[in-house]
Amino acid sequence: MRTLVILLLLSPLYGGWLDPFTNIFQNRACFEDNSSYQIKESWGDFTSLSTDALKKFDEMESEKESSWIPFASTKESLREDFNDILDDLVLALTDDNSVMRCLREMRNIAKKIAKEKREIAEIKEKAMLDLDEDDKKKIAKIESKILKLQTEGREIRAYILHRLQSLNMNLSESELNALLVRIDSDNILQMMLIFDISKKMVIQLQELLLASSGDIKLSKRYYGMNLVLSEIALYIQERYIFKIERRYIPKLKIMISRIQSLKAKTRDLIHNSKSEYEKNIYQNNLKSQELTLKTAKLYIKNLEKQKKQVEIAKEKSISNLNLTRNSYRTLQVGANLVELINTTQKNFSRVMSIQFPEIIPFQNSAVEREYQKLTEELRDE
Repeated sequence: MRTLVILLLLSPLYGGWLDPFTNIFQNRACFEDNSSYQIKESWGDFTSLSTDALKKFDEMESEKESSWIPFASTKESLREDFNDILDDLVLALTDDNSVMRCLREMRNIAKKIAKEKREIAEIKEKAMLDLDEDDKKKIAKIESKILKLQTEGREIRAYILHRLQSLNMNLSESELNALLVRIDSDNILQMMLIFDISKKMVIQLQELLLASSGDIKLSKRYYGMNLVLSEIALYIQERYIFKIERRYIPKLKIMISRIQSLKAKTRDLIHNSKSEYEKNIYQNNLKSQELTLKTAKLYIKNLEKQKKQVEIAKEKSISNLNLTRNSYRTLQVGANLVELINTTQKNFSRVMSIQFPEIIPFQNSAVEREYQKLTEELRDE
């Protein structure tokens, strides 16, 4: 009976006969659809992980803050285990999503295009601009490949725009470009997908609860599922804030420090230049360094602004989680749970509208290129 209920619960997310929503695992522009077997595997993974999460939550509730017994489970260690399960649940919900898949494919295409352009540059460099017919044919073939890759990239970008519109994120193409070159683009999209999926799931929870009114065992399960979704919502926001504070901004500050040192050295070299030729080169280098410095400072400003938005949304998530935790502990049944689940669904909608960043399109192509370079450095380090 439990297995059937869970399958009914998760069918709106993974496809099937009862799907009343836009199926987020179909109509992929980048990849072939999963087989029925793979979809069933996803169901099993999510059911198993959510059950594990609830068991760990119950252990945390009964565990003391610390233990004098060496290696014994404490609340802190149990919370770490719980967070590990939440990490797996986030992946189970979003990693196979068409938006995330297309985003990865689009980045792969960008890398392929960069590689092909480097190959053209190498051919021209070896020929010292005196290209023979073989070189011209090679370049034409590579350029044709680049055009094909660029077409694929535009198709994928259009698909991502379409999917985001279904989440009420009405971005223009230039706004999407500005979002996708950010280091936190994956985190932002993942948060939005989590809240959208969760919102749809709580609707199903409400319907299933009404259909099985009076069944205490199933009601407890619904409370638990609602609790897990609320835990995931808060966890992914906290993880995002942590990444901005402890990873992205510190790395950008290190870059800024390096650029400032380089600028000082460049000014000294300009001052000591022995020819106008050298001086002009150093001055051009200095302009490039100033642009990079300006972009890095803008990057930090944008990340801090987005962090504040998510912190505001986090407060609502905490309020919602306190409600679901308290309700799970008391294990009330009936109309109260229906009301709780309905409130949770509304909260997810409000949080989605708060935490999505204000996307400002790049007005300067040079700034956009520097933004992209800094993003690649942040990803590589």
